[in-house]
Amino acid sequence: MRTASKAFWMVKAIVASILCAPLWLHAATLNITVQGDSVTYENANTFSGDIYRVTSAQSYAGLEPTNRWFPSATKTTQTLTLNGLNGETVSTNMTLHGFEYDWGGVSLTSSANTNTGLEPGFCTTSSTSSSTLAVYSTSSGDTTCASSIELNNAAAFQTPFFFVRPLFSVDDLMTALSGKPEGTYSATFHVSFKYYYYNQQSVLTYRTLSMPITLMVTYMPNILRSLNVYSPDAGVMEPEYTPSNVKGQTSYKVEATGYFNNGLKMQFDTSKDYQLMHEGGGNGATDKIPYYITCSTCSDYQQIVVDGTVTTAVGANSGVVTAPTGADKSTVNYELTIGYENRTIDQVKTGQYSDSFTVLFAVDL
Repeated sequence: MRTASKAFWMVKAIVASILCAPLWLHAATLNITVQGDSVTYENANTFSGDIYRVTSAQSYAGLEPTNRWFPSATKTTQTLTLNGLNGETVSTNMTLHGFEYDWGGVSLTSSANTNTGLEPGFCTTSSTSSSTLAVYSTSSGDTTCASSIELNNAAAFQTPFFFVRPLFSVDDLMTALSGKPEGTYSATFHVSFKYYYYNQQSVLTYRTLSMPITLMVTYMPNILRSLNVYSPDAGVMEPEYTPSNVKGQTSYKVEATGYFNNGLKMQFDTSKDYQLMHEGGGNGATDKIPYYITCSTCSDYQQIVVDGTVTTAVGANSGVVTAPTGADKSTVNYELTIGYENRTIDQVKTGQYSDSFTVLFAVDL
């Protein structure tokens, strides 16, 4: 009797190991790009409200054939620690709301699920196509629920489903990444889900499966937080005379903070005449002085305005000029030089000349 008893328990252990054998599947990877104030889900789309659905389904094989089944879902929120290649870490919350099941176009019928008491309640259930069913929970707090729809194929036993997509939401990544350096941050975690089915002996049972998910965030924090533009000499071009000529020059220092992946952009008005006008007005040759604007550290166009006109190269670039950043991408410091030269004495007259122009500053234009 003891020998028979031992053999019985050994058989049970073997059956259990077969049922728990790993299924072949692909891990789900969610790619998100955060650039400046923009968050882009690269391989997910909006499912409902702030809930997203991964576009690439995860495949499962080796599921026990059945002719009646229904899924369940558990809404859970967990705090993830994303590790960066730069050694930095980012913490954010990810909420799993449920799953979308896909049975690959196999002909099934649906009916109301009358199996109460298996889970605390029924999920929000929606059919997104003829062969997919989404089960999810939008209630507050963590909760588990069963599908309100049961799927049936009375004619044959078959694999209940082939593909599963997680339905999820991620907390405000902008807040989590604030102050972090540029880079890629990732975390891998596992989520479980359960489905109920009738086996070939018509016994209702269930199976719990696991899905590994990798959250990968690419952070490119192009953002302008503060801008300070000032002139040490108040923008006054004090004239400098030689026996036959006069010239003048001033400068404006630009100090910007934020994060500048591609430098700080400036946009100049390409249709404007950059000329100092005499306080008395008029259109004579002595009533206006064309001036120049240069940026000696700008990487693309150091000469912006020449002799009162935006240069051809800058004009062809819609008036956009880039001031680069150095090793520290959190600041940009440079100088704009404005002035005139090679004016003969008879081309100017006594009095004040002045002008103003507008520059648009942005991280991207």
